[in-house]
Amino acid sequence: MLQDDIHHLARAVDYLPEEQASELLGIVLERLKDDTSAIIADIWLRVPALGGLSVLNLFVSREEPGRPKPDAVVINDKPESLLAWVAERNKPLWLDDITVGASSATNRLDGEPIVGHYLKVYHRTRCFAAVPISYRQQLRGVMSVETAISGRITRTHIDAMSALEEALGIVLWKCSVTKENYAHTKDAIFSFRQETARSVLKPLAPYRAGFIARPFMTEFEPLEKAAKELFAKKHIQVRSYVHPPGKGLVIPEMLSLIHATHFGIADITALNDNVLVELGAMVSAGKPVLIFRKTEDSVQVPFDIAGYNFYRYSISGGDVVIYSPVESRGQRRLEDVVNAFIADVMMEDKTFTAAKEWLEM
Repeated sequence: MLQDDIHHLARAVDYLPEEQASELLGIVLERLKDDTSAIIADIWLRVPALGGLSVLNLFVSREEPGRPKPDAVVINDKPESLLAWVAERNKPLWLDDITVGASSATNRLDGEPIVGHYLKVYHRTRCFAAVPISYRQQLRGVMSVETAISGRITRTHIDAMSALEEALGIVLWKCSVTKENYAHTKDAIFSFRQETARSVLKPLAPYRAGFIARPFMTEFEPLEKAAKELFAKKHIQVRSYVHPPGKGLVIPEMLSLIHATHFGIADITALNDNVLVELGAMVSAGKPVLIFRKTEDSVQVPFDIAGYNFYRYSISGGDVVIYSPVESRGQRRLEDVVNAFIADVMMEDKTFTAAKEWLEM
């Protein structure tokens, strides 16, 4: 069935650029348009707007030639669109035998009346159906279909559209996340380039130092605390970026810290966004990196990280238990991992060995 195929594809990919999402959803609309002999089949994307409003923007469409390009639908106190009705109530809508200039209509699915200001439709539309697309308890968009002849849309079509909701919601969600991550990455790269240009004249810390990136929840504190203590025994300072209250990641400040240190440590559990930015900055700056990840974490690692060795770890009785990057069996002490990293990697780094030992005050 179509919904099974789309659901499989939606689940199979981690990142979905807008172009690929449009191509995938276009296949769904073509099938729906053919099955109903529709003149219009659309998927609208919900985006937040100023003042607490929401807007529906046309994301992908299959339509007859000559249809004017539709405007964005603003969901205000008196919207002029049936799409707004669906988005407001987060429920399906089905109208048949729509008359031009009608002052009211009735939802065939449950008998709820539709007041006149919603009934602004394409002049050829006589039958209209739409379902909300929600995922993770948020409205992501609306899928709609319109025919020029009454009776073309049936309850079977409504059920098929509703069955597609989760799969389409995943697609729209992954597309929006990919777009946001792309924008965030562009900002990070821009800041990184600026900081790199300035850092040519910026010296490393005069003492031996490392940078640790981890999610800022209490469950990730034991690894950081243990690592700091072990490196401190070797007269090496390890510190993390402290997020300013009420702000997100401040890229220039974070990059400045990374540039001043000799190596990095990263806990990539759950692929925290800030940690990935910090890890990317460490790798781009050519810093040796120790990477850790909790044993129970099952989130798929992106291809650009999967090539790195990382240590699985767990917390047992307050202690950090480490597992080999290669073997899932066999435990190691965090102290052994740290000492091996210092001896085998950092003591081969001339800038590190030339730096002073750090003495905790």
